[in-house]
Amino acid sequence: MSDQGYTTAILLAAGGSTRLGRPKQLLPWNGSTLLNSTVNRLALAGCERIIVVLGAFESEIRESYIAPANVRFDIVTNENWREGQSTSLRVGIESMVAVPGAGATVIALCDQPLIGVNHYRQLLEGVCLHGFFAVATEYREGLGVPASFSLSALMSLSISVGDTGAKKWLRDQSPHVVGSLKCPAAAMDIDTEVDYRERLNDGQGI
Repeated sequence: MSDQGYTTAILLAAGGSTRLGRPKQLLPWNGSTLLNSTVNRLALAGCERIIVVLGAFESEIRESYIAPANVRFDIVTNENWREGQSTSLRVGIESMVAVPGAGATVIALCDQPLIGVNHYRQLLEGVCLHGFFAVATEYREGLGVPASFSLSALMSLSISVGDTGAKKWLRDQSPHVVGSLKCPAAAMDIDTEVDYRERLNDGQGI
């Protein structure tokens, strides 16, 4: 997608789905699973390498995933997933920088199934084509993920990652260097069975 390095997605999927009571990563969605659906949309958006960070339910997820064609697909393990999303983010960044040549990187979650391919693509283009330091999704309460990062932005994020993950870093940056994109679907995530049923009723699920 860019002559500035290959494009990457770090997909954070290590959580224990406490409120749901079963692995949200494996929820049926569009003839596949929530996790596989997100991977496919990231691939269609132009991500040339996809790093999936797993923790809880790792063995079950590994048995069910289907790697997309024509994309480098890596699964890495966060042994400390119980300590919060920031630990998964750090594991994902470490895996990304271990392979030379990385460029723009999207950080995404697997529980936002209504986000379309175009939003992920626009996040990447904001960095690759328009030169933003980073580009984030705009929520009522401020910027958040999914978001794309230039390599230098990702290195800055890696140094400052704390318990709040990428969100605090994004909101601390100048609006002149971090772009924003609206995406109402991003707010419609899945945490509970009620959420899941409502998302299916939107006509986007199985």
